[in-house]
Amino acid sequence: MPYGKIKRVKLLQNAGYIEMYNNYMVSLEQIQAALERSQNPNDENTKKLQQQLEQMEQQNLVKPHHRGCGYIDFEKVEEAQMALQSMNNKIISGKSLKVRMGTWRLTGSECEKALKDGYDVGFRLFDSASMYDNEQDIYTGLKKAKIEPSHIIIQSKLLPENHGYESTGRAFEESWKNITKGERPLDVYLIHWPGTNQCGLKKTPSKIRRETWKKMEEVYRQDKVRAIGVSNYEIKHLEEFYLNDQNIDIFPSINQIELHPKLNQKSIVDYCQQRNIIVEAYMPFGEGNLISDKYLKKISESLQKPSHGPVTVPQMLLRYYIQRKIVPLPKSQNIIHLQQNANVFNFELDENEMEILNRFQSEHGTQRFDWDPSRVN
Repeated sequence: MPYGKIKRVKLLQNAGYIEMYNNYMVSLEQIQAALERSQNPNDENTKKLQQQLEQMEQQNLVKPHHRGCGYIDFEKVEEAQMALQSMNNKIISGKSLKVRMGTWRLTGSECEKALKDGYDVGFRLFDSASMYDNEQDIYTGLKKAKIEPSHIIIQSKLLPENHGYESTGRAFEESWKNITKGERPLDVYLIHWPGTNQCGLKKTPSKIRRETWKKMEEVYRQDKVRAIGVSNYEIKHLEEFYLNDQNIDIFPSINQIELHPKLNQKSIVDYCQQRNIIVEAYMPFGEGNLISDKYLKKISESLQKPSHGPVTVPQMLLRYYIQRKIVPLPKSQNIIHLQQNANVFNFELDENEMEILNRFQSEHGTQRFDWDPSRVN
């Protein structure tokens, strides 16, 4: 039976990451290679190698995989991968972290004020990116508001043109120092886009993405970042992580995608959730265009939740995402809107209301408000 290289996995525990699977990390490739080189099956060395494999199987450390690869007790590895991909428990638990706050187009004093106001109403995760040009504003805002960094989560993203091993390293260092001044690990770092340019007109070899991810894994192992992931990845891009020849050690924790009623993204959401990849939804209100949509307004006006009262379109949509186990990233600098966006945990949509929103795209049309990653090869 052929055996593949066992993927090294880090297990998450409470507030941080600790390596717990090092004791199980057995390189079956070395054993396989040695067996292949052996000319004599009765050779003493060969017998010892075969005994090693038998012992691992008896200890339930190695199980056959449906693709023919060997695994270290795969149920335990899956458990560790799930813990890793779910990141820190504090990121996905608690009401305030099921809705996270975007900061696109918020810079300078506006960003600083929105950060403080968002924190005051209960947001604890703030999404940034090199492209947003506000990483230093976030650091300044935290200092001015006297917000303890350990009480919140900050995530940032890699510029498309910084794909590649060396470029990714330099870009990460800049973001890390902008947001933390190198005083602590960055909480989350994502690849912003699967291509090297925004429109996807220029071909981006999968090799470039692999080099980028290799550097992402490296900074993770150096404890400079607590979780790594991707953004705008289609299924075809995500599948590159699961190819046997890619030698991936750490899978993405997050895939941040454009998602709203006119872009339901069911296939990608299902794919990610089956693989324990958290789905974050940016532009959850269609860049604000869907807030005034007459059909959505009619649906929200029909909702009267005794525990909540009238439900706004944004509140209805945020509740919809949460019940789909999707993490929305609403953005606002209006304190009233921030308060409303955080007030979505004392009511639920029923099955019929969920189904109406599930069908919205098919009944009212598909529309993107941002780049189309399907154009990236």
